[in-house]
Amino acid sequence: LNRMERIAKEGTNPNNITPNTFCYSAVLNAIARSNKPQKAKEAKAIFENMKSMYENGNQHVFPNSFIYNAVLNAAAWTRGSRDHRLEAMRVAIEMMQDMEKNQQESNSSLLPHGGGDERGNQNNNSRPDAITYSIFFQACSALMQTAAEQKSVSRVVDAVFETCCYNGLVDEQVLTKFIGAASQEVIEKHFSVLLSTSSSATLVGGLTVKDLPMEWKRNTKNRRR
Repeated sequence: LNRMERIAKEGTNPNNITPNTFCYSAVLNAIARSNKPQKAKEAKAIFENMKSMYENGNQHVFPNSFIYNAVLNAAAWTRGSRDHRLEAMRVAIEMMQDMEKNQQESNSSLLPHGGGDERGNQNNNSRPDAITYSIFFQACSALMQTAAEQKSVSRVVDAVFETCCYNGLVDEQVLTKFIGAASQEVIEKHFSVLLSTSSSATLVGGLTVKDLPMEWKRNTKNRRR
């Protein structure tokens, strides 16, 4: 990837060798699967470089939702010292915030009669999906290992789940990962009414997507992962 970037930048490119979104996606997924303790930081640096190139006019390197999710994966599967875990958590939060910003910009750029400007249409392809939320909650539960660490992200977990519900993207995987990441207080906030009215679930662990309001899951697809 570095060589492709260098060739493209130098202009000595007779075969039109230019890294594109697929190239970056492959590299980021490889980093996410590695055992590097600083892989979240490395993945974020590659993402920032990619984003900068796109904003400077390189249309071949649009950072879509697959790119964001790959960086989130690198964060979620970080193993190492406390500093490495906290660094990875910061990366996960920053990526989640960036994607939610993309969604807000996409929504606000919609024009009457279903139209939209080019930036809005691009942001529509880099908004969070159910996989995004699942990975994020996985990161919260895996990286925040002490009571103090878990408490420090409790409000973030709460806010992100609310956004996920609003976007209608709570599937079975998201529900499971959220329950694993949320504090008892946050869980009760969202599910106490459901537990009191559900005929199939008396405990949080017994909740399934079928017990959730349709509004929370309206944009999900059946996934086995």
